[in-house]
Amino acid sequence: MRPTSTDNRDKVWSILCHASLVFFPLLLPLLVYLVKDKSPFVEHHAKEAFMFHVGVLVALFTSKVLMLVLIGFLLFPLVALSAFILTVWAVIQTWNGRWYSYPVTGRWARKI
Repeated sequence: MRPTSTDNRDKVWSILCHASLVFFPLLLPLLVYLVKDKSPFVEHHAKEAFMFHVGVLVALFTSKVLMLVLIGFLLFPLVALSAFILTVWAVIQTWNGRWYSYPVTGRWARKI
């Protein structure tokens, strides 16, 4: 288990990476990862958020395509709601200084 982070600036940058799913998906986590000073906490959360955003965008695109066979109309809101809930949970965990990993995309983020 990793220690919690107590630096508020690191927490804010990490929270912005997760919450950017709403306003700058992919772009903000990538910029933070490339530009921000190498805090391990921020780097971890930037990678986690980036990979989660990729996963959500792929799932939403797949849902749109599946609307042709009607199942996408059920899948799209389910993906959007799940992404919202997981993002809120990631923000809460990050604010508490925890090293949060998303359920599916967290394994991908650890590989980069």
